[in-house]
Amino acid sequence: MPAMKLGQMLIGYKLCSPAQVEAGLAEQQKWGGKIGEILVRMGALSEENLIRVLAKQLNVQPVNLDAVANLAPQLLAKVPGEKARAWMVVPVQLKDEGRTLVVVTAEPQALATFDAIRVHTGLKVATLLSGKQAIARAHAKFYVAGEDVPADSGEFKMVDAQNATVMKPVKELQEQLAREKAAAPAPAPAGAAAGAGPRTEQALQTLKSLEEAQKKELAALKAIVELMLEKGVFTRDEYLAKVKR
Repeated sequence: MPAMKLGQMLIGYKLCSPAQVEAGLAEQQKWGGKIGEILVRMGALSEENLIRVLAKQLNVQPVNLDAVANLAPQLLAKVPGEKARAWMVVPVQLKDEGRTLVVVTAEPQALATFDAIRVHTGLKVATLLSGKQAIARAHAKFYVAGEDVPADSGEFKMVDAQNATVMKPVKELQEQLAREKAAAPAPAPAGAAAGAGPRTEQALQTLKSLEEAQKKELAALKAIVELMLEKGVFTRDEYLAKVKR
């Protein structure tokens, strides 16, 4: 894709000024890269507008990944997170009675990538177009939280009796509650004094509160990671290298 041709299109659609395109081309000549991505990085062009123009130029249908709320686990399993990040794609649909996998990509001309996906999945591959930043956000939204912090074995911060912050797994609290229930005496007859009921109820409330706190922390962490990736504070590879230590 000739860089100047894209620059001319951006000027023609009044999405960039000639001066901005010239500055982008100068940056490209100095450091390399794609003119569209450079203009987005410079703040001269939104990624959304870049994708609209590229879709016209490459005759590929664009898609708004940010509007996708959910993807089925069996669909995501076709391209696991590690491969999705390496190939910079997001699987979004199975069609033709499950024989064709539709993936969103920022590189619709990367034929070697689609060959690799075909070999991995055994399926035909169709493509939709989106930007790298949107794809990175989708990876964080649909893969990272589930892979790096499993919901059924995750940990959350809590403060112990010495006011020290510790990490405690939900599973451990659930096992503790089960032991307390097993050891508790049978419920007292109506009108009799309560036995261990209040303690068990308190334990239930504590577990519920901690589970809710865990969910909120995971949601907040996910939002922070998405924002920092979008702002370019660090790269996805840097993030994954850090959390896997």
